[in-house]
Amino acid sequence: MTASEWLQAQGLCLSDIDFIETVIANQAAHQQGFLNEKQLAELMHQHFPEKTYHASSQLSITDFNKLLQDNSIIIDGREIIRRYMIQGFCMALCNRMLTE
Repeated sequence: MTASEWLQAQGLCLSDIDFIETVIANQAAHQQGFLNEKQLAELMHQHFPEKTYHASSQLSITDFNKLLQDNSIIIDGREIIRRYMIQGFCMALCNRMLTE
């Protein structure tokens, strides 16, 4: 089961899954220097105007869990990140977040 399938099985809607995956992918791009914080925030607000998002230079697992909570996404952020890392999605970011 992929991480996305697992999220669906946990009852998350597709827009919340898309938001989570976009946060992870964009944060990984930022970490690798492809996006600055302003670009990151603009992209997130453009694609998800209804969601709360604050750009972070180093998104921590605590920040990620707060982001989920602020957007009424009730799920364990650590488990999400673990599942994406196992799948090979944004491994450097996921590994850093899980080893904090």
